Amino acid sequence: MVTLDRVLSQREVEFPDQIGELLMLSSQARSMALQNTDFVSSLAKGLAVIRHLVEVKSPQTLSDVADALDMPRATARRLLLTLEELGYAEQIGRQFSLTPQVMRLGYGYFAANPFSVHIDTELKRVSTETGHSSFASIYDKGEITIVARQVGQILESSSTIGTTWPAYCTSMGRVFLSHFSDEEVKTILEETERQQFTPSTLVDTTKILTEVRKVRKTGYSFVENETTVGMRAIAVPVTNQRGEMIASIDVMMIAKSESRKDSIDKALPALKAAAQRLGDIAADAKPVG
Repeated sequence: MVTLDRVLSQREVEFPDQIGELLMLSSQARSMALQNTDFVSSLAKGLAVIRHLVEVKSPQTLSDVADALDMPRATARRLLLTLEELGYAEQIGRQFSLTPQVMRLGYGYFAANPFSVHIDTELKRVSTETGHSSFASIYDKGEITIVARQVGQILESSSTIGTTWPAYCTSMGRVFLSHFSDEEVKTILEETERQQFTPSTLVDTTKILTEVRKVRKTGYSFVENETTVGMRAIAVPVTNQRGEMIASIDVMMIAKSESRKDSIDKALPALKAAAQRLGDIAADAKPVG
């Protein structure tokens, strides 16, 4: 059996309180560390700090970060000062925030993926044809991440590039889930903290599975009032020439602006045409899952 002592005895000690840092990791990260002696806990903690600063969208004190990530103040201080020294964070008074330098980390994904240029082109076309905001996302471990967006005649959503949403309650997320088997979907849902964003948010496994099966049958997802009251979204998959799903695109609109049928009739043809063109371009793109 792999023990914590054995792992630590085999790894290079980078900080005096490395044992404490490993114990402070999430259960998933700690499990990875115990199974893989190449796992660097300090790097994991640093990335957790960056992600926290991204998600809160406001400057944070050392105590804020330590409390949010359940780590010692001394650890949080070292990580924040290291990020500051490297140019990824800045300190004003007692508060820390990210700098534009962090954008370089995310830009590397787009720079190495020319497919993103075509996504922007197609989303512009979709938004022009429908008059609504359009988005593209990729899937990772029960979540979707927005990788492109175009604003329609009205800004229907505040979601920006890099925003993450759980897959279970979003139109694009359910499109991704539809490409997994029922058993795989159940496993994903079991591992996901299902938050009730609105009174209409589906959190029950059986009900979510029913919606996912509808997506498999119809080829598109329709979600209304589940993440934001008064908003609806329609999404379709983007598949490569082997039929593997590589992304999802959707349009978002104010629910009361038109009937459900009118929304589908307007958005679906534009989305399907854009997805087809993107799929033809992305012959060798990596599938999800």
